[in-house]
Amino acid sequence: MKESGSPDVALKALETLVMKTVATQLQATQAQVARTLKETFSLTFDASTVIADIINEDQKKVLSALIQFFAENPTDATTILGTLIRKIAELSNAKNQPVTEEGSQNAAALREELAQKTEELSTLKLELEKKQQELAEAQRAAKLAEIASGNIIGLREDFATRMSLLAQDLNKAVIKLRDQEGDGALAAHLEFADIEEIDNQCLRIFNSLNADVLGRLPLYRTMLSEYTQLGQDFQEADKIPSKDLYKRFSVFLGIMQSLQSRQEELILEQMGTDNLTIPNDWLENGKLIDFYKILEVSPTATQEEIKKAYRSQSKKHHPDHSQTETDDESKRINLANEVLSNAEQRALYDQARTFF
Repeated sequence: MKESGSPDVALKALETLVMKTVATQLQATQAQVARTLKETFSLTFDASTVIADIINEDQKKVLSALIQFFAENPTDATTILGTLIRKIAELSNAKNQPVTEEGSQNAAALREELAQKTEELSTLKLELEKKQQELAEAQRAAKLAEIASGNIIGLREDFATRMSLLAQDLNKAVIKLRDQEGDGALAAHLEFADIEEIDNQCLRIFNSLNADVLGRLPLYRTMLSEYTQLGQDFQEADKIPSKDLYKRFSVFLGIMQSLQSRQEELILEQMGTDNLTIPNDWLENGKLIDFYKILEVSPTATQEEIKKAYRSQSKKHHPDHSQTETDDESKRINLANEVLSNAEQRALYDQARTFF
């Protein structure tokens, strides 16, 4: 048998004492928690009632929202609720206080301003509706314009096609009329290019004629008048071939060729040379040098064409452009230009060509 003063007995008594103390503290803590929970719930319930009344909402929904809030934010819920209750009470008291004269005036001013703003808002709404209507009409007009533009483009394309077909038909009609107009191959194969070629020949001869030499000849004056009228008829023909215009140009070319020959004769007569004397530098090995061939122009070339040909040949045969050219060749080019660019010497040269 163990003695009452043994260590085991003392340890057992200490354990019993500790357990009683812990149980007492636990009961106290539980009671405190219960009181806190009760106080918190009471405050939460009161707050939900007041808030629901102010915001005109269901009290159960407000209570549920507050409980969820404090569950997520548990720190000192009682203090928060106390502050919230006081603020709500102040708002409630302010709500229930009688309206003063100053407050009434302020309220009236606010109502008047509200009415004015409401009227302005209505005016703006009407203007907005008007602008929207105008925008809709503009969009419809733009759509119609787009459709009309497409129609115009289509009409233009159709018109261009029709004009092209009409031009083709007109050309066919002209060709048919030309084929049926005259006699033989002339009517069947005449082209406007044929008339243009004769016109170019006439122009070259006309530019070589000298009014000082031929001015007294009636044929020369008649030629000038006829050439003017023929030029007008040529322009009015508008590229459409005509047998009559072709014949007129052909006859006129013969007249100009006759005048050109007569001019050469008159120049020789003015020079007083009954016997033709040909300069020695025009001859080579007993033959007349072909100055037209040297400048690569035709015997009917105009002065402008001769000048152009001379510049071209001089550049082509210049020592800087050709290593094989000699001074004799350059002299032949210069001599050809001197003779053909002078009306009297050219007339003498052309006369000499008939003997060689």
